[in-house]
Amino acid sequence: MNLFGFGGPTQFKLVVDVSTKYPNPSTPVTDNAREPVNIDATVGEGLSQQGGTADITVTLLDWQGLINIGGVKVETPDLFDGTVSLSYFGPGPNPNEYICKSTISNTKLAPAGEYKYLVTAWDQPTGIYIYNEFQFPLSISPLKKNLCG
Repeated sequence: MNLFGFGGPTQFKLVVDVSTKYPNPSTPVTDNAREPVNIDATVGEGLSQQGGTADITVTLLDWQGLINIGGVKVETPDLFDGTVSLSYFGPGPNPNEYICKSTISNTKLAPAGEYKYLVTAWDQPTGIYIYNEFQFPLSISPLKKNLCG
């Protein structure tokens, strides 16, 4: 994790998970943390050793509302350089949840294996960040399977 710019190391050196689940108090605007308090993320299918793209979906829990979410980004340095910004897609299944989506790609043509990705979101008024690390498998492409047997 690049604490000076979020966008560049080849490995995450430090991951701080401050996500938690607060009880929903009667006055969440004043009784809860200012930053998003929980991040959940999934990567869809489509990435392969030959490249490809896949949808990434992030669900944020933020008691302060959508207007206070400053942004959501994902970093997967083994697959692509820099970060990808996610866009608001719609409300989540539960109150105070917000879904953001984008696509990521395997521009570095990484081989099959398990890869980590780091998602961050931040509070617009305060600039407080939350990070969470996730893992997903990159499979051998169907084309390779057909050629090998």
